[in-house]
Amino acid sequence: LDSGPGMTDLGSALTDGVSGSGTLGVGMGAIARFADVFDVHSLPGRGTALLARFWAEDGPGPLPDSDEPEVAGLTRPISGEEVCGDTWAVRTEHGSDGTRAVTVMMCDGLGHGPLAALAGERARAAFRAGAHRSPQDVVRALHAELRGSRGAAITVARADFSRGVVEHCGVGNVSAFVVGGEKRDPLLSLPGLVGHQLPALRPFRTALEPGAVLVMHSDGLSDRWSPADLPGLFTRQPTVVAAQLLGQAGVRRDDAGIVVARAARG
Repeated sequence: LDSGPGMTDLGSALTDGVSGSGTLGVGMGAIARFADVFDVHSLPGRGTALLARFWAEDGPGPLPDSDEPEVAGLTRPISGEEVCGDTWAVRTEHGSDGTRAVTVMMCDGLGHGPLAALAGERARAAFRAGAHRSPQDVVRALHAELRGSRGAAITVARADFSRGVVEHCGVGNVSAFVVGGEKRDPLLSLPGLVGHQLPALRPFRTALEPGAVLVMHSDGLSDRWSPADLPGLFTRQPTVVAAQLLGQAGVRRDDAGIVVARAARG
């Protein structure tokens, strides 16, 4: 991820043999060929996000299942801090009918620094260990886990891409959207602080059109971004989407965290 001049002709930049002056001359085309997973998105005048993954032939486990929904997230601490109070986590569910859904959590520990990071770590561990299915039950369990901590703003969403619906429950200032084309639909959140003040929870349901992307982020990113200002971004890999949004909308006066989910593309 950079904040450089971007590329006006990405196709040319991906051609073998094309590289910038004063470099090794390898070029992105060679990187794309060697990588097991490669993706890139560039905004002229604003910066580029690039992803390259390489799987070890003798790796510890099987390669990722191409039928799984794709989920990726990034966090960044406030300037001058080494730990981040924002965190994310995901659980994948396999239905008996072959459907696959993901339950995703975005957590923003109150404030910043070690105590905010501790709240985030407790929330992530409890989320991963839990077996609750509905987002509101997950939030209730996290509320109990975070008692005595700083507390956190948390949104939990269960995205069933095969059925085209996302169920969600949020408390506090975590922004969440379903993005499709140049349109984004906000997911509602309730006022409160998980671990301290939990409102009467309500589940919400939002449609997931084919190709739609679920985006959840803390207030370390401005929520004023628009898909129309980020052409082509929401067709890219979730890691690239998260990185570009973090680079374009992130603020340095707070911890920042973002998680992105989309249906498997095979």
